[in-house]
Amino acid sequence: MQNLLNPEYYLSAEIWQAEREQIFSKLWQYAGHAAQLAQPNDWILANIAGREVVVQNFAGELRAFSNVCSHRFSAIRSKPCGHGPLQCPYHHWTYNKEGVPRGIPLRNQFSELADPGAIEKLALERWAVDRCGGLVFVRLAREGQSLREFLGATYPAMQAASESLIKVVREFEYTIEANWKVVIQNTLELYHIVAVHPRSFGKGMNYKQLASLRQVDELVAPPHIVYRAESIAAVAPTPPPVTLRTLLQRILLSIIRPARNMANDGVRRKLNPGLFSRAGGAVHFGIFPCFNFAISGLGLATELVYTPLSAERTRVRVRNWAPGLQNLNLIEKALMRWRQATDANFTRIIVDEDVLANEAVQRGLHNKGATLLSSGLLSEDEHKVHRFQTFYLEAMAAHEAARPS
Repeated sequence: MQNLLNPEYYLSAEIWQAEREQIFSKLWQYAGHAAQLAQPNDWILANIAGREVVVQNFAGELRAFSNVCSHRFSAIRSKPCGHGPLQCPYHHWTYNKEGVPRGIPLRNQFSELADPGAIEKLALERWAVDRCGGLVFVRLAREGQSLREFLGATYPAMQAASESLIKVVREFEYTIEANWKVVIQNTLELYHIVAVHPRSFGKGMNYKQLASLRQVDELVAPPHIVYRAESIAAVAPTPPPVTLRTLLQRILLSIIRPARNMANDGVRRKLNPGLFSRAGGAVHFGIFPCFNFAISGLGLATELVYTPLSAERTRVRVRNWAPGLQNLNLIEKALMRWRQATDANFTRIIVDEDVLANEAVQRGLHNKGATLLSSGLLSEDEHKVHRFQTFYLEAMAAHEAARPS
């Protein structure tokens, strides 16, 4: 297959600006998990198309606003999440669920506010917000598809898979010196794992073994890509460093293996029998353009949010999520906590390996030059990369039509 994007798509600042207008400002973008917004006055801060957006729980109702006070333009929120009224830290202007400042210290000193309706004109810029199960999304476009329409066939499965998640096991962010499409495309193929992942997926693997691995398409839901990485489940996650504690845990687990298997089956049944009816693997939801959500049969999930910072820089936020353990016995809880730690360690190793590969690709794009006509080739096992590029070009069609030939 022919690669559809030449180097210019990964280097051009003009194209990056067009992406913000044609893709990121128009489509629903993942903002955070509902577990972070469970109580009234809980809030999260998200970066949507270069704009800071605060999502706040107002007595059980979610609202999304631009993160800038209408008084003197201070940022209202500065941390990723928190709890408290929607109040500017500069002069304590406090906003209601309509984004209108109803708490203004020394209000009588603002003569303009004596006019009827003047206060409503100071309302914060408001955006569409909705949720699919535990996943909260924001849309900057004034008009467009509903979230259910946008997610299409992925909606029921994502709803069921995300609702049981209540606890962040590990969270970290990092910046990659590479275009966001380089980073996304890396997640959509297995061809690189022997070379790039010697400490994780590719440990002890050769290309003959790689040829037998397959990622099975789970749903047809363009522009999203949903697949089950069934074969990769056979590759054992890298265990935590050997200590007295982990050694005792391993001995205990070898003794209670039947109980472990029962716990595995029980968690699968509680989450979603349809999603995890087949043995092994994890289901990956690649939500266009920049959100990846993967969940295993045990209900342990990993979310990756990719935020383009420039044409050649991408920030990635990684969160490992776990379901509630209140319905499990002590042995099952010990098992799940060990799996949580193991999966979180495994995720970190994978990420560190991928960063080096992605940045090497970006450097190579510079060497080839943005005007080079050749765009490279894709193997059959890289078909999801080709699909992503097709969806991308469709989303960018208006910009492409306006470009000089």
